[in-house]
Amino acid sequence: EEELKELSILFLVINNLDTFRKNIELISEINFSNNIMNEFKKRLIDYLLSEKFLDRKKLKLEDFESKFKDIINLIIVNAPIVFGNSNSY
Repeated sequence: EEELKELSILFLVINNLDTFRKNIELISEINFSNNIMNEFKKRLIDYLLSEKFLDRKKLKLEDFESKFKDIINLIIVNAPIVFGNSNSY
């Protein structure tokens, strides 16, 4: 149950970058249940702060190192918030 909540939070972030870019503290204060998700959170915050990606509203898979692609795919596929979602990454 905890992991599903965490996946949902991350799903919201990666699909609403503009909202979370303005409110980075919302995600920065979360401690996830495993190291890879905490490491991904740190990388995601760097991504949000990067001027290179200011025009992005959704995360692009190719902007992340390969070690994070599995966690991103896990978020996309398993986040319970996804109802009939047809996002392409």
